[in-house]
Amino acid sequence: MEKARKSKHILENYYRDLEKNTLANTFVFDASRKKQGKLKKIEINLVELSVRYGKHNQKPKIIIPFKEILQCVKPKLKNRKLFIVGPLVLNVQKTHKFYFPTMELRERFCEIMYFGLQGITPIPEQPPEYTQQVRVFIGTWNMGDAPPPPSLHDWIPPGQHDIYAIGVQECNYQPRSGYSSCDEDWFSTVLHHLGDDYAKIASMHLLKIKVCLFARREHLHKIHSVQKSYEATGIGHVYGNKGGVAISLEFYETSMCFVAAHFAAHQEKLEDRNSNYYEIIEGIRIGKKKNADILHQFNHIFWCGDLNYRIDMFREEVLSLIAHKNFPKLLRADQLLKEREKQTVFSGWHEGPLNFSPTYKYDRGNRVYAEEKNRTPSWCDRILWKSLPGSLPVTQTQYNAADQLTTSDHSPVYATFTVPVLQPIYAHFTHIMSPPHEPCRIALYELRGYNLVPHKDSGTCDPYLEVAANYLEETVSTAVINRNCNPAWGGAVIIKPCIGTYSFLLHQHLQFRLFDHDANEEMGQCVLALKDGFG
Repeated sequence: MEKARKSKHILENYYRDLEKNTLANTFVFDASRKKQGKLKKIEINLVELSVRYGKHNQKPKIIIPFKEILQCVKPKLKNRKLFIVGPLVLNVQKTHKFYFPTMELRERFCEIMYFGLQGITPIPEQPPEYTQQVRVFIGTWNMGDAPPPPSLHDWIPPGQHDIYAIGVQECNYQPRSGYSSCDEDWFSTVLHHLGDDYAKIASMHLLKIKVCLFARREHLHKIHSVQKSYEATGIGHVYGNKGGVAISLEFYETSMCFVAAHFAAHQEKLEDRNSNYYEIIEGIRIGKKKNADILHQFNHIFWCGDLNYRIDMFREEVLSLIAHKNFPKLLRADQLLKEREKQTVFSGWHEGPLNFSPTYKYDRGNRVYAEEKNRTPSWCDRILWKSLPGSLPVTQTQYNAADQLTTSDHSPVYATFTVPVLQPIYAHFTHIMSPPHEPCRIALYELRGYNLVPHKDSGTCDPYLEVAANYLEETVSTAVINRNCNPAWGGAVIIKPCIGTYSFLLHQHLQFRLFDHDANEEMGQCVLALKDGFG
């Protein structure tokens, strides 16, 4: 209780002095260098463009000029912690770590830092736009274990997008002169192709399956919380010849995840492909909550790869329809579309119109469909996306194949998107006039479950709910309802967000996880957009 009262007092002091600080363009916060350390003064000076840290009424111990700040990183699992990342010094990243008394003060600090790093000084009387439009390029290619061609331009146009996410499969060729491995060769080739205006954010590989992310250098300070993982689904469900690799990041306040996958091959392996999808979702654990799957964590998730879904038609009929560009009839026999319609896999996902020829299987060196093994041409290579409810909508602007690249028996596929990202300016302006006096509370009423599937041994279940979010200090749990597959949790479940401003909560979510207490098993997950409850 004493700690809570002290934090509340610090927060009230911040808002009390906010108007004066705004006029002076100097903002003072309390923070420490250690988790339980003594609070000292951390000041953002928008006149001298620096961050200063030290004891109150004394000369600052640390001065960080804005020009030396590359990023402000907010760890999602530590909601009071902040890293201010500086330049490399003797190959060591210079990083300053701070702990704030409350998450709200950390958010306010980052809000002011945003203005300073963007050169928006003095603080404007009216807020700038809350969103920024980011152009994202997704590419996927089964390279057939062949080295890349001399030019990637027909597949990956450089200089046109803010983020490039490139996934490849069967990428295992003899590294060319100057490279020690295939991974180094491929990732360096793409970066060199994009040019000096871009930097590699991260890369991940699982044997021959690889994904790499690149971004414009001007955006590097906006990108943080980068994570990566993989899941093997091949031989014995452990070998990495099939599976998925993933990289996630946050661009300002919008989270994204990029998955590149290679599913089971052959016409008849439909069920195996469907199983690969669920194995990857279950196995890849990245994001704000490591025990939650990737479908319920990110504002936007993009999935690309050689998914290997085939067209269920005779080969000669498919060739005739391709020659006449009768794609609508072909699509009616596409395995992935049929499975999605049945909600067997990729339920709730989106895919753009397939207005290009099936991308497999070609003769290498040209785009004539191969007669070897009498394969039926199919759209094996796909790009899909999914967004959390209430997220600002993604717009797909292109979806096509690059048939000019002929070194593989697959053609590369690409898609481009416009993604609105939230900038870290939630409520600074409203707080200057009317700082909050009463804490915000979210009440959940009439929580119920219907026809829950019991544990196979007990024939019944003992369900309870966990409610989590990155703006909560801790997870909230309901009572356990014993031996009931249609539970009703009476009364209200009260949620206490660390930041209670409407403009912040409007873009946030609550994550629900359902458990069987006695069986110690998770029964399901879902996400609720708070904006749906605001009316």
